[in-house]
Amino acid sequence: MKKKEIVKGLKEILVDKLDVNLKMESIKTDVPLYEGGIGLDSISIVNLIGLTEERFNFRFEDDEISTEIFGSLDALSSFIEKKHAAAQVFNL
Repeated sequence: MKKKEIVKGLKEILVDKLDVNLKMESIKTDVPLYEGGIGLDSISIVNLIGLTEERFNFRFEDDEISTEIFGSLDALSSFIEKKHAAAQVFNL
């Protein structure tokens, strides 16, 4: 799965499921997901985790949930891309 597809899917989650009151095209990938950026609170982040796992068909390990990974769409999409690449290697 390519990063561009992942970013699009994450933006759809934010707009359609988390009601961030933004349009997909106005969400920049380097903007923080927390305060000072998109403004997700802790409950929204928990929802984002569940929706991301469902959408991209994987599970976050407890030690993978960090402010670094969820710092921006760019960081989160890079993480998901790596998870998918690792899953492909193990499915050979």
